[in-house]
Amino acid sequence: MLVLSACHEKALGTKEIQGLQGLIQVTVPSNWYESKTLHKSADIQAGEDQGETYLLVVSELRSAIQSKTMDGYSIYTRQKLSGSLGESKIFGPWYSSVKGRPAVRCEIHGKSDGLNLIYMHEVVETPRYFHQVVAWTRADKFEKNKPEMLKIMESFQEN
Repeated sequence: MLVLSACHEKALGTKEIQGLQGLIQVTVPSNWYESKTLHKSADIQAGEDQGETYLLVVSELRSAIQSKTMDGYSIYTRQKLSGSLGESKIFGPWYSSVKGRPAVRCEIHGKSDGLNLIYMHEVVETPRYFHQVVAWTRADKFEKNKPEMLKIMESFQEN
């Protein structure tokens, strides 16, 4: 999948990070940076090292994947993420919407490289895509970082 992205500064200490040739975007605080090393097939990757908080968006054409429902895709992708962690537990799902699009979110707690991590995994359904919006941080920083993680995840949009 061709991935082109751009980062645009916005007022009030935030900036937009775009992916899929400008089709998708998230708004992050201005101290966040765009990354290329968090996930090999992510369309958007961003992080903030001070708080050890990171986010990625992986977009897949609905016509190209086996699971044709939001629930099926969410189960498949969250199990795949959970399976890559040690001692993992999945909490949820919770249903909502993001910018008017159906969404399903869960939390995944687990260990990676000896660190206790908490992931917020969300699938957003659009007419052509399923978008995984995933934010994570160390478990000991989760309560402090959760509001910012949620705000960024809720900023996701397909233009």
